[in-house]
Amino acid sequence: MFELKNVTRRFGKKLAVDSVTLAIPQGQMVGIIGRSGAGKSTLLRMINRLQEPSSGSIHFAGVEVSGLRGQALRNWQRDCAMIFQQFNLVPRLDVLTNVMLGRLNHRSTLMSLLNIFTREERVHAIAALERLGIETGYYSIGLALKSSGIKSIKDAKGKKLGYADPDSTSGYLVPLTQIPKDTGMPNDKFFASTQFNGGHENNLLAAYDGKVDIAVDDSSGIGDFKDGYTSGTFRKEVDKGAVDPNKLVEVWRSPLIPNGPLVVRNALGEEWQTKLAAFFTALPEKDHRCFAAVEGGDYKGYAPVKHDFYNAVVDVRKAAIGG
Repeated sequence: MFELKNVTRRFGKKLAVDSVTLAIPQGQMVGIIGRSGAGKSTLLRMINRLQEPSSGSIHFAGVEVSGLRGQALRNWQRDCAMIFQQFNLVPRLDVLTNVMLGRLNHRSTLMSLLNIFTREERVHAIAALERLGIETGYYSIGLALKSSGIKSIKDAKGKKLGYADPDSTSGYLVPLTQIPKDTGMPNDKFFASTQFNGGHENNLLAAYDGKVDIAVDDSSGIGDFKDGYTSGTFRKEVDKGAVDPNKLVEVWRSPLIPNGPLVVRNALGEEWQTKLAAFFTALPEKDHRCFAAVEGGDYKGYAPVKHDFYNAVVDVRKAAIGG
């Protein structure tokens, strides 16, 4: 049970909230409506304890929230979710970091000041963005025919592995460096042979036609497998009717790979960089057909990120080809 008992808030001589009393049973959804300036935001801020009541009390599950202090108060503010009208985003930080800032009350002050987040916190943030249709990354997935009997990458010892092309992150570099972490052996030792198949689509089709036993390709990795997930090569080939997902099985998945960036030359200058960023940001709404043709699948739009968002990809490339 959540209760407000004669909650009042004054700002000097102005009465913003006047002796509000109500009781909300657990599980009930309640909306607060009223004209601008009626005190709705002030009431919510008192519930979250961002503002103190001038008088009255707030109770939840037998605890007087309005009397909490110290760590107990911080725990309440952590657990009492609140979405601000102005969102309170930090413009100089990328999307993922802004989401992870929601964990500040769960973390030490030092870790927050140093901007250090754990892998688990990053995974939670990415999952939250994906639930909203905002995909900040994708995966390299290994696909095999169900009829092959391969159920996991470890079942594929002595089989043929297909890569997309030497310049592909998801179709070569990531599988080259990450599959050995699961098999315990370099790919050229674990598999009977590896080969390039001339691109992502050709690689998937090579596995589908039985020319290789496993193909590694890009995929959002979310949504329904029977749809080819929400985006990526697998989805494109399913949409075209080139492959039947019911005949395939996912046998391997990489860690998250940041989505490929849209970049422009610094030589174009700040004015053109700003114009191009505005163009692509608005594209999903202004010309969704064009946007869908460019990206493929169920992407929702673009998000600004900084260079360090791609540090993991840079490290993989260095490990694979040096530099």
